[in-house]
Amino acid sequence: MGWRRERAAITTPTVRVTGGTVTLGANGDVNIYRSGANILKTDDKFISAVALVTAAGTAAPTLSTNGELQVAQVGGTARIYFRVAGTTYYIDSTS
Repeated sequence: MGWRRERAAITTPTVRVTGGTVTLGANGDVNIYRSGANILKTDDKFISAVALVTAAGTAAPTLSTNGELQVAQVGGTARIYFRVAGTTYYIDSTS
């Protein structure tokens, strides 16, 4: 499978794949890559227009970055964890 350009008007490639990293934009200013087993990462901001779903497993996650979001089931209770201003909060299914 390869990339296919649909519009002949594009003169500068806007998508490049090099060494497992996908860079986007004429200047390669946005990237996405595999940073480890089962981890897809970007060094830039990722925005979802509809929804973002994550799964953290059965233990309470350790969030280290403001804006981080994880979902877990801890002790049989579903929880959504999020970090704001250096503090981790959660909402659970009993709330």
